[in-house]
Amino acid sequence: MLPVWTCALLCSAVSVIAVNVDKVSCDIDAADVDDTKDTQPSSRHDICVIGAGPAGLQFVSSMVKHNASVVVFERESRSGGFFRKYPRSRQLISINKRFTGRAGSEFALRHDWNSLLVDDVAPMRQRTHKRFPHADDMVAYLEDVAETVNQHIVYNTTVYSIDRGQGSHDKVSPAFVLKHSHGIAWCMQRLVVATGMGVPRCPNTIANLCSLGTDYSHSPTPATARSYANSTIAILGGGNGAYEVADALEDYAAYVHLYGLRDSVRGFRHSFETRYSGHVRASRLKLLDGYLLKSLDLVTDTGIREQHLALLPCKNNNHKDKDVLVEEEEEEE
Repeated sequence: MLPVWTCALLCSAVSVIAVNVDKVSCDIDAADVDDTKDTQPSSRHDICVIGAGPAGLQFVSSMVKHNASVVVFERESRSGGFFRKYPRSRQLISINKRFTGRAGSEFALRHDWNSLLVDDVAPMRQRTHKRFPHADDMVAYLEDVAETVNQHIVYNTTVYSIDRGQGSHDKVSPAFVLKHSHGIAWCMQRLVVATGMGVPRCPNTIANLCSLGTDYSHSPTPATARSYANSTIAILGGGNGAYEVADALEDYAAYVHLYGLRDSVRGFRHSFETRYSGHVRASRLKLLDGYLLKSLDLVTDTGIREQHLALLPCKNNNHKDKDVLVEEEEEEE
């Protein structure tokens, strides 16, 4: 029996899920799909992995050590696609502690939040002196890790349908059947989904947000922030991503108002209070610092909830073709 690991990586919003469902399906562009009627598999493997990011690479590296029949399907042409786009500021919030005062490699690894448990690849702490590394350093590191298991990775392949197979113990029928852009794959024993964040979140509780025809997945970056000069900006969200956008705008925007959209009882959650690295990190709190020092910015997590908001298109002399966020009045009971 092959061991199965679940990798929880602090360096990104990645996930590993051992699939145990009757049917999972998703849609992709029809141009990416071969309309084949053939039910016979184009490949057959004991273990199938979807995604060649940090989690997928960690998993396949561990499986290869046990001589497992494993394949990874990656929709992009190279591994680590998430870190080519995110974070938009290009600075990670995962700690890269190079010096610990001790000689043991195991202790050093506990304070290296970016490296995987792999051999023959230099860890991140030997690649950059930055305490919070540049995302491009992570991309280069993941490409080097992928090279060690390259024969197990199938690039430019999108999985668009997952079906539960018969899963018989005679090793004839598959446990899962995957339809992808180049054919059909049979997963005889295990399926691991390591895709991380699929698409940017578009809150459907905010009226009109997802139907205005504007691409809200492209938030401001330090390179594009100049176009927001002297503007008033409302940021919805109180996590690290929201503060990252605020940091990108701080040199140009006149006002930056950040609305946490959280339960007012729970409020914002900061890592220095909760001791959880996924909550808002102190390194992202420059906007909060400016707000507390009364520099025209605003940070709030009370009085506004998603279901009370609507995004309305407007035009005026100062902000042509800009969208504004308004708070809807709550109906009286």
